Amino acid sequence: MAFSTLGFVQYIGPTIMLLLSVFVFKESVSSTLLVGFALIWTALVIYAVASVRGTKVTKVNVHHDKTYV
Repeated sequence: MAFSTLGFVQYIGPTIMLLLSVFVFKESVSSTLLVGFALIWTALVIYAVASVRGTKVTKVNVHHDKTYV
């Protein structure tokens, strides 16, 4: 597993805990917490999109030269 994928997966645990606390245990959530949560996930989406685009470009630009020196 790539480290970038592992880092992304580590955000799922706290997200599930937040969703459980709000929807199952009916905890109140401040607007500050929601803004922080939204900013973190927006940054993760931007990072994931950039990572996928970078991977595709790398695969396209790879040139295999069959000439041996």
